[in-house]
Amino acid sequence: MTECPIEAEIRALAGELAAAPDVVGDLAGDAALLYRRERMMALGMAAVDAMVQDGPQEISENDERLRAVRKRFRDRLQALLSWARTTGRMATSFRGQQT
Repeated sequence: MTECPIEAEIRALAGELAAAPDVVGDLAGDAALLYRRERMMALGMAAVDAMVQDGPQEISENDERLRAVRKRFRDRLQALLSWARTTGRMATSFRGQQT
């Protein structure tokens, strides 16, 4: 299966945040926990819809609710990275370039 562009972007942001100081890493962990919870809720809603409509047994990763959850997660990681750089908690980017 080919990786979606948003998933590659999330992976890159996570890589940058993994190299961040502990306080930023802790906040990234909180964002990941929130993502998992939102994903489980979206999967549950999609499963109920599928059951009521006698639809597919497997929920597609392209379900609009799952795409929305991934987009919110990406946006949270982008905001966290921007905040960390703006406040000086991260002085350099993942690639070693000054920001």
